Amino acid sequence: MSKYKNLYCLKGEFESEGLSEIELAGEIIFGLRNNLDYLVKFSGSEANSEINYLSRIGVKKIVCPMVESPFAMERYMASTADRGFVERGVTIETITAVKNINEIIEAGIGLTHITIGRTDLCRSLGINDLESKEIMTYVKNISQVSKSKGLIVSLGGGVSLKTKRFLIDNTFRGIVDFVETRKAVIEYENFIQSDALDEAIELEKTLLKKRRDSLDRTLGLVNNRLSILSNRIKGE
Repeated sequence: MSKYKNLYCLKGEFESEGLSEIELAGEIIFGLRNNLDYLVKFSGSEANSEINYLSRIGVKKIVCPMVESPFAMERYMASTADRGFVERGVTIETITAVKNINEIIEAGIGLTHITIGRTDLCRSLGINDLESKEIMTYVKNISQVSKSKGLIVSLGGGVSLKTKRFLIDNTFRGIVDFVETRKAVIEYENFIQSDALDEAIELEKTLLKKRRDSLDRTLGLVNNRLSILSNRIKGE
């Protein structure tokens, strides 16, 4: 039985985390061992090599960042069609995307979910507080439009205890389905009623430590080889 009982699925990102294909595959295996599916946020609507790789290894859930126009959505849908992806989402994370939200969704033939990326949305608006009234009003408006089109809605970006308190105090029930940390997707009710956030943080720490240990071993091999080569030059 998985110790991450309050998490919906595991999540990985090529760009923000700098995950290699091998590291991502390792996380997928980690997820399988813990009864967690895997969602991948790849680099963009035209990242064809990443899309090919994800299709080849059988990833079912994907999300594309920085879709700001109907054209970008059409390119994304075309590049991922008939590739075995069951869930295809986009991240709405700039004011441009917010303004174009209706047209973006209409162009998303095959789109299943919307993730609201508050961190970049804040930067786009010049706002520092992720839980500010203005940002959460945008969240509510985007969610309502998306739900009216039959889409699943996730809330992401700097998720913390402050986010949990805000969601408890303000009713987003029914318009926000999931909350996303860097490494986990959590169902809304589990997020506000359980220790799911603690689990998500522990999960990320575990994966970071595994990654650090692997990099340390590689660095040790590299340093050892450099030392050997230096000694050869010295005639030792």
